[in-house]
Amino acid sequence: MKKMILFGALGATLLGSGLAVAQPAERPGRDADWTRTEMIARADKQFAKLDTNGDGKITADERAARKDARLEARFQRLDADRNGSVTLAEMKAADAQRGEKRAGRGERDGQERGGRHGMRRGHHGRGGPGGMMMRADADKDGVITKAEFQAPMTAMFDKLDTDRNGVVTKAERDAARATWKAREPKRS
Repeated sequence: MKKMILFGALGATLLGSGLAVAQPAERPGRDADWTRTEMIARADKQFAKLDTNGDGKITADERAARKDARLEARFQRLDADRNGSVTLAEMKAADAQRGEKRAGRGERDGQERGGRHGMRRGHHGRGGPGGMMMRADADKDGVITKAEFQAPMTAMFDKLDTDRNGVVTKAERDAARATWKAREPKRS
């Protein structure tokens, strides 16, 4: 399970954040190679985004502010008529819209892309107080340093880079995915 969570974190950081491969502004394709240097640069950029006061640490206050901002944005998306409340009709309309988007991406109902592990969207290994971010807090001091933030991603990168050349290729990612998928319990 840890491998799935770490692979998801690495993939989210590398793909979801728009790691640059050929040129800094481009997003990588599914077939793009990932270099260790580019992965670290991407992680540094994401860390800087989360470290809103620039003190080199992601604190509980910064995490709470980010969570509040996400909740506010989610509420605004649901509150279609902008009256400050969300009705059942607005919730149903938003749910139908998500269903249409999932169907357009060929996803099964209730699952995010890559949800082959049976995890619902937004629940990718976040369980428990503080979730995945707090698991990065290696010294358990309540703050996440850049080194702690990078550690799980670099460890997973190194695990995926089977030929140790500083580049993770699509073939290496596919091989790891196949290995991990073979270890998953079969669901009916």
